[in-house]
Amino acid sequence: MTCLPMFILLPIVLFLSIYTQINLIRPLEPAAARIHAHCVHVFSDAHRPHDLSASFICGKKVTHSAHKNLLQKSGLYHAIVVSGGHFLFIESLLKRIQLPYLARMVVLLFYYLATHLQAPGLRCLMQLNLGHISQRWHLKLSSPVLCFYSGLACLAINVDLWQSLSFWLSLAVSLALAFAQELKTQNNKAISFFLPLICIYIFLIPFNFTNGYLHPLNLVLGAIFLYPFCIFLLFSAGLILGSRAFPTLSFDSLLEPLNNMVFLFLKYSTQIVPNKNFGSFDLFYLWIYLLISIVSFHMLTLHFRRETIRE
Repeated sequence: MTCLPMFILLPIVLFLSIYTQINLIRPLEPAAARIHAHCVHVFSDAHRPHDLSASFICGKKVTHSAHKNLLQKSGLYHAIVVSGGHFLFIESLLKRIQLPYLARMVVLLFYYLATHLQAPGLRCLMQLNLGHISQRWHLKLSSPVLCFYSGLACLAINVDLWQSLSFWLSLAVSLALAFAQELKTQNNKAISFFLPLICIYIFLIPFNFTNGYLHPLNLVLGAIFLYPFCIFLLFSAGLILGSRAFPTLSFDSLLEPLNNMVFLFLKYSTQIVPNKNFGSFDLFYLWIYLLISIVSFHMLTLHFRRETIRE
């Protein structure tokens, strides 16, 4: 990714989205609201007030303040709110059963509606489509390039995303992971674990410094707990679907104690994590910081590539 196209496209996107006030997503809101409500209805139940399935699958907001705090403190909140990882997971499953590209996109678009048009989902959908176009046209674009241009494409079609914190955090984390992949020069387990966390920490410094967890222990715990936690959430969602399909079987007596045990574990395991910062946060500074970070990491990536070629 050269700096010239980036600086040419940025003012164009600014003009298109802000001056013309484009929002191509708004017409989808009525249908998305109905599908989202049905999704929440399927995975919610008054007998399971602490269950997270509706949040994990449908993107329902976590209303229990203590649980929300524990999820944020453990670095697992991004697994609850619908993120790009949800779409990539579904995409990988659909690819495994060899579903054609267009059919996969239809399924992912329906899931995007079911999650009520959440910004990280749109960004991930855009990146998947740009990746497909890049592959078909043999453009050979790297992951950071695809991530950056998918973000620009989202801003160009939806002006509201300029003020969407979830969109900018999703874009920042995706860029960090993409650059970490580019900077990894050897297949070392320690490097594979810590390098993405370091990049994420760097990209999120403005947010964590003012309104997040500045101590990196929060990221480390999240990385350690992520896979077991997601398996538990998928297991819970499977039990709920089983109860819906077979009404004679009821797993409510099993799910609620399991959820309580998970939150009890998170409560004790996060006691060593320093408290969250509560300050004023301005997205404008995040925009500037992200732009500087992208250019800096791009130059660093070029340097590493030159060193690798020399070796």
